[in-house]
Amino acid sequence: MWVGLIPAMAWAQTAEPKQGAFLFCMVTDLGTMPPKTWASSVLATDISANQRSNELASDFLRRVNALGGAGNKMCLVSTNRTELETLREQQRASSNERFLLMKVGDWHDVDWTPAPWNPSTAAAVPAQVTRWYYCSSTQFYSPGCNGRSCSVASQVFSMPSPSGVAAAFAQTRTYAAAFEQVALARGISENGGATCQDFDTRAEADKSHRDNRNLLDGFNQKYTELAWVPSTQAAAPAPATSATQTQPAAAISPPANAVAALAVPVPVVQNTSLYCIGFVMRAKPALLVRTPIRKEADPNKSHADMSASLAGLFAAVQRANPGDWQALPATQCGEGGTEIKGETFCFAVANSFLGGVQQLGSFCNASRELIDKRDEAMAKADGGQPPIVPWPDKP
Repeated sequence: MWVGLIPAMAWAQTAEPKQGAFLFCMVTDLGTMPPKTWASSVLATDISANQRSNELASDFLRRVNALGGAGNKMCLVSTNRTELETLREQQRASSNERFLLMKVGDWHDVDWTPAPWNPSTAAAVPAQVTRWYYCSSTQFYSPGCNGRSCSVASQVFSMPSPSGVAAAFAQTRTYAAAFEQVALARGISENGGATCQDFDTRAEADKSHRDNRNLLDGFNQKYTELAWVPSTQAAAPAPATSATQTQPAAAISPPANAVAALAVPVPVVQNTSLYCIGFVMRAKPALLVRTPIRKEADPNKSHADMSASLAGLFAAVQRANPGDWQALPATQCGEGGTEIKGETFCFAVANSFLGGVQQLGSFCNASRELIDKRDEAMAKADGGQPPIVPWPDKP
């Protein structure tokens, strides 16, 4: 789920919808070849769209379902129309690129109008809903991994979840931190990271889980599926639909106060400084470049601006290093794992049999000491040998 581009507390305190926001929605199907993307145009809307981003994404998914499509849904909301139009055009251009005379993506423009804000519907939202989740962690080309990737993943499971985008996102982060410990126990290092995704319906979760497995369970890849569910507020795990052999795993409890904390507003923390470092990796032909640490002009840089900086970096590296480049999915940003506190990690990754793995990412932290620690960890992992390339945009 995408949390939206406007700071959570800004829209959480908005009692009535006000004009001045924009959105566009996408559905991406990674289970097709080439991957299919359905996208709306950038549309003017009211500020309540950020509160309703998941509701609007579901509405857009129903429109795509009616057209015969399916996949992972996402709506981006911003007060900056140009920002969204730039992001949309970058995704469209990447999807329409060609490799060996074949398009690397299949882009579909969708005529869709979002439903207007309805105060009676907003008042009827239940305090708690049932959501579906799965978690995974993947490590690529690691010395301890006998293959080009090693992955562990949970089955799909259901959990009671507080309604509201911010609370659901916080719960997903809690589950990811718990699953990271499971991944560590099975040899996937913290650099591999752990992610959990949440879904409104079992059908959405099953499709995404199946597509993820197909991407990571191929030739020279090791994929292990675990019968795991977080122990706090645990619901019975959903029946397995995977044909992959499953293995039991001990449940890992999130912090005792984690679930209770979800019910209260999260205070807005304003940074006084922000430092970012980025990288681009391509497996075939091999390429790895990193940026220097940069102090950002805006210490509270938005996820959208971080994504835009990464898109510019990716384009600059492509121009300087011709070769076989894949279209990357939309960049996702979220809080990092437990290895280095306070990180925001933005990334996009693509994997194909012909092109191998391609990855784009950045780490940002308000602490210079901790971003230096991340730089040291990256240098240790890659031997400190990759070229250092400047960020192409202004900080």
